[in-house]
Amino acid sequence: MKNFWLKTMALVLCILMVLPTLAACGEQGASTTPVVTTPVPTTPAPTTPAATTPAATTPAVTTPAVTTPADTTPAGPSKPTDLPTDIVKIEVNPDLVVDEFNCIDPRPLFDETNSVGDPAAGTGKVPSSSPTGSGSWQDLSVVVDLGADYHISYIYYYPKNTDTTIGFATRLDRLEDWSDSVESTSPAKAEWVKVDMDTEAHYLYLTGANPTDAPREIVIYGYRTGYYDELPDAIERVYPTIGDLMGINGLINDNPRHLAAVTYLREYHNWLWTEHWENWEKGTSSTYFTGTNVGNFDTFYLTCANKDISVIPCLQWTGGVSVFENGGTRPSMPLADGTYEPENPHTYYTYAGEIYQYVARYGNNKFITDTAEGEDHEHDWGKWVTDENNSKIKHRTCKNCSAAQTQDYTTLRTLSGKQTGLGYLDYIELGNEPNGGDQYNSMTPWQLAAHHSASYDGHEGTMGAGYGAIYADPDTQVAMAGLAGCPVGYIRSMAMWAKLNRQDGDLPFDIINVHTYCRSYINVNGNNVAVGSSPESFGLVESLQELIDWRDTYYPDKQIWLTEFGWDTNEDYLTEQSSHSYGEYTSRQVQAMWMVRSYLLLSASGVDRAFWYMCGGGNDDSVGKYGTCGVIDGKGQKKDSWYYMNTLHKTIGDMSFQEDFESGHRDVMVYRYMNEEGKNAYVLWCPTADGTKVENYELHLCGATTAELVEFANLEDTGIHSDLTVDANGKVTVTVSECPIIILAE
Repeated sequence: MKNFWLKTMALVLCILMVLPTLAACGEQGASTTPVVTTPVPTTPAPTTPAATTPAATTPAVTTPAVTTPADTTPAGPSKPTDLPTDIVKIEVNPDLVVDEFNCIDPRPLFDETNSVGDPAAGTGKVPSSSPTGSGSWQDLSVVVDLGADYHISYIYYYPKNTDTTIGFATRLDRLEDWSDSVESTSPAKAEWVKVDMDTEAHYLYLTGANPTDAPREIVIYGYRTGYYDELPDAIERVYPTIGDLMGINGLINDNPRHLAAVTYLREYHNWLWTEHWENWEKGTSSTYFTGTNVGNFDTFYLTCANKDISVIPCLQWTGGVSVFENGGTRPSMPLADGTYEPENPHTYYTYAGEIYQYVARYGNNKFITDTAEGEDHEHDWGKWVTDENNSKIKHRTCKNCSAAQTQDYTTLRTLSGKQTGLGYLDYIELGNEPNGGDQYNSMTPWQLAAHHSASYDGHEGTMGAGYGAIYADPDTQVAMAGLAGCPVGYIRSMAMWAKLNRQDGDLPFDIINVHTYCRSYINVNGNNVAVGSSPESFGLVESLQELIDWRDTYYPDKQIWLTEFGWDTNEDYLTEQSSHSYGEYTSRQVQAMWMVRSYLLLSASGVDRAFWYMCGGGNDDSVGKYGTCGVIDGKGQKKDSWYYMNTLHKTIGDMSFQEDFESGHRDVMVYRYMNEEGKNAYVLWCPTADGTKVENYELHLCGATTAELVEFANLEDTGIHSDLTVDANGKVTVTVSECPIIILAE
């Protein structure tokens, strides 16, 4: 989305920092004292890569369920014994229908099961809907999880195109390969087509030459032979505090004093800043941390940690090297032996190896030797044994004392020094917007799922020691690569890959991660121009609701992060992300108040964390989308948005959303927040973008006797504070505008 801007900033960053940084890093590296440990050889390339998908490995079904089942089956034997065998239509849950490539929305394939009549009886009607989308460079590849074991007797489909060949394959268990495909060629005349199956299945695989050849509707006939898959237990979600919600995007050259306006930094990190390509052919990870051409990451992470800023490195795959045989411009990621098996986790061993190195150094797991005090003998080490919490970390102890040693697979670099468990990072993100391009510039859901399976846990340990984040630190939280937009179908497809290719059947990451920017089209001098729009008019929360609902149903243990949102501050509609001035508000003020309103709306939405894009940026006359999104301008000066951000964070950072307070006025929104001590705050604003203002608005404070007004303002670090009078009825009177105000009540 904003790769050009990021690459430009990265280039400037490199030029400005390379000479002084290298000198400083040399000194740092020289003085570093490695942790005492017994290193093992540098991590080798994994041997014998796993077979390319869609061949299954071993998982156990954990998620889906058929919609509105007719009967409830208690836990018991693997197969019910009293189910009817009458051939009926099989209901399909649209959440469990995915396109491997995310080219089309395949759910309309099964959305008219009951309304199209009975094709098997010759009374089928013409379907009114069909799958939407395109992507002619891919095949038609749709997978359906039926949610239980079924006997499929036959299938009827209504073709969208004539003279097209559609294939139907099945599998009963996730451990199986797909059956041989039963192919059917649609006739020249559009009509219902029967495909005889007579097979046992839990999954159905629909294939064809092109996604646009997908039928308009499919009706499956058969009967259920197994229990319904169980949904995971629901989790009572807790709204995050404002402090836990608020994050920002930035780079290593951002001033930590500026970053301290929030709690979390999503650090854009070109993978090749620390991972060096010259050793790829050796099958080893060669990672620099301090002697890089952009800065000293040890120092930067430590400085941020000291300022209570939690950094999440986003290890992007961009760089100058491509090893793809087709010469395409996909993210430059080395592949095993120079081959390209994009749905094979072992393909991504070099990236997975560096993720291990990164987490081993900056995570919280120390690989150390503990020597008992007073012991002066030479240790007689016992055998290596598996750690009880992590099978890829081994321990051994001295036979004659209590000394213990941890085996590690971290690499040693001259300028970095070998260290583990520095405790600077709790999170890591596996890339940025891998879906944001054409066939050569993006990854399919199944490719990304394979990549993440390698990077998360070495594809469940099959890659050996030294691969994947949680084998370096089991407590590290792993975020999936932030996706451009909020493509729920893409994430559902990743979940299907995991179900068919991982033994645990689970998504290979802890955090679901998406990007959303608010924009709309307006008429400017007779032209239809895209510009930024307010979060309410765009429907920021509504755009995320389908994902939130899906997460709550199928993966309630996963968090959802919105790692990019924001507006430019240039004037005259220079970009489609412009927070243009209007009424009494400048573009900078509009950016600032829309930012605050977004954080407030998201705090009540079910999203766990939100990151503003971005910290630094250009001046307001800069041209280029996202070029002026920063809260710091091109001269290094704080903009209105920085002061608003800091005020929100410092004023109610310890409070979480409690209720959408009934305002009694159509143009006034009121959110109530409370901290653990029971102190309340009310945030009020007009959710419009036309200069609306409500004078003399009365708010009842629910028993409070004192109140303080906090107004957001430029050049005011924590806003403008003033006392409010609480009348005998417990009410205060304020003016409400499109710029939020905070009322602290006790």
